[in-house]
Amino acid sequence: MKRTTQRLERVYGKTHVNSDYKAWKTQLNNQRSFYQTKYNIYWSSIVAECRGDCKQLWTKLKLLLSAPAAYQPPGVSADDFATFFVGKVADIRAATASSLSVDIRHRNTMEFSTLEPVTVTEVEKLIARMPAKSCQRDPIPTWLVKQLKDVLAPIITILCNVSFQSATLPASHKQAVVLPRLKKPTLDPNNPSPYRSISNLTFLSDSERKVRLDIISPN
Repeated sequence: MKRTTQRLERVYGKTHVNSDYKAWKTQLNNQRSFYQTKYNIYWSSIVAECRGDCKQLWTKLKLLLSAPAAYQPPGVSADDFATFFVGKVADIRAATASSLSVDIRHRNTMEFSTLEPVTVTEVEKLIARMPAKSCQRDPIPTWLVKQLKDVLAPIITILCNVSFQSATLPASHKQAVVLPRLKKPTLDPNNPSPYRSISNLTFLSDSERKVRLDIISPN
């Protein structure tokens, strides 16, 4: 739809004919209406997913009704963050190097050596109740995955079961977009210490992680 609007705009830019102008404006209005419809469908589905969870519902409504905040990039670079966290881990190790060894007392528990294969039905239910969050590394938006869960669930099921059988998680599923966020807006943005890092996983990686958790602790 956007390409059609741009094409009609280029046509009018060349001809300056009134009929071409009307065709461009009509298509532009249709595009805006289409965007508004998709926006309404998206937020209606988000609110419907929060049915029964008041906390999530109010969080989404607050996001919907609030004005978008202007993005403020951090005052430190990625290299500064890497240096800070590597140094922080080294300091913790140095501070605990002389500590006494922890006395871990083992207890008799039920052995957990095998994983039952996950079913398509289980994956469909998992996709349906997952939040519609997306990552920059996702090839398609999450809301589209949820709408096509009956088509994509068998594929995701195979991927999960192959991962279980091989005891291997693909390298692509170990990657995330790490976003630094200040713990409080009043803290110094030029100091890496008050930041907390948020790892945004891809939808498929997050789905496999939750499948594992459901199998290990179904309750």
